[in-house]
Amino acid sequence: MDIQIQHTNIGSITFRQEPPTAQRTAEGFLITLPLTIRLAPLDGKIPMVTGLRGTLLQANGTGGPDEIGRLRSDHLYQGASNDHEFPASMDWHGTLTALAEYERLRNGRPPSWTVRIAGEVHLLTVAPGKALQVGDAPYTFFGQEQLRITTEAWTSIVQQLGILNLILIHIPLPDQAPGPMTPVWSALQAARDDYATGGTAGWRGCGIHLRQAPLTGKQRKSSRCQTRSMARRHAREQNRWPGDRR
Repeated sequence: MDIQIQHTNIGSITFRQEPPTAQRTAEGFLITLPLTIRLAPLDGKIPMVTGLRGTLLQANGTGGPDEIGRLRSDHLYQGASNDHEFPASMDWHGTLTALAEYERLRNGRPPSWTVRIAGEVHLLTVAPGKALQVGDAPYTFFGQEQLRITTEAWTSIVQQLGILNLILIHIPLPDQAPGPMTPVWSALQAARDDYATGGTAGWRGCGIHLRQAPLTGKQRKSSRCQTRSMARRHAREQNRWPGDRR
């Protein structure tokens, strides 16, 4: 995409054709997307890009929400006295659950996004023997660029972040649980409350109650089977003739 101020093209931003880098964070993940920024002077002034940010929009036809994530760069990108091109990057922060949901929506299609990009350009004044002087209020620019990642590179990122190990199960909890399932729903509701609490104790309690829910249902089913078996045995005892053997 072109960078324009005052209806004049002073540069461009493009995504480089090389694999992004990825790492796990406390929040979830960080994917760094490589860019190339080109800047050219305007009327003898040197441009400097700040506040670079973007919005990831999924390709048409995948269903679900349009917005997939937000990008940002906390760096300053300063041009030179001539047309200058240099490497840059934008960071995509998000949760593993959100990324797993995107994988579900992608459904095997090649990774492709439209990225809405915005930022500010400051024009720096060059004065002999003095440091560069920041001019008046910055100019805002915006546009959009296509981002495509090879399936091989994306699969490597997904495997590295452990997304393939996540299984999402949506369990709606009713306000009033059905009678026979009350212990199961109670365990799931306790897991939900522990999850909301967070912290070491909250996460531990969430895991314990999630494991407890199916066990409670299994024990209840076993108890019902035993009750029916005892009832049938009692009926046989009542219907046996005197002197009959088992």
